Amino acid sequence: WYYAACDFFAIPEQAESNRPYQALLEAQACGRAIVTMQTDLAQMTTEAGRTGLLAKDLNEFQAYLLALAQDRSRCDEMGRAAAAFVARSFSTEVRTSQIEELLRGQLEGSTVRRPVPVPQGRILPAEKTLTKDSAL
Repeated sequence: WYYAACDFFAIPEQAESNRPYQALLEAQACGRAIVTMQTDLAQMTTEAGRTGLLAKDLNEFQAYLLALAQDRSRCDEMGRAAAAFVARSFSTEVRTSQIEELLRGQLEGSTVRRPVPVPQGRILPAEKTLTKDSAL
């Protein structure tokens, strides 16, 4: 993780893909403020103005880079907030709990309308039941 060696992390990615999403979380987990473009994924993985800065265009992106480069205390403050944000919102425990709630249909705003039924007894013939040694 080279994020720890930088003062802040900047990625001018405008595409909605998994790569920048993951990098934003990794940098914040390392206690680094981030600068990126304002996208749906960036908004979901950043507390704008608190853990990072989300630019509407490349001119604003450049201005944010300059602002953070000239203000070490702001970088440090945002970095501490970023690490706390990731720990609070994206830890393995939190994400596991969210997935469990989703599968039970209890997550607010969930599209799951009823709990996923728990199988009772054997629902597949023994020869069709997957085991840890089964080939997919």
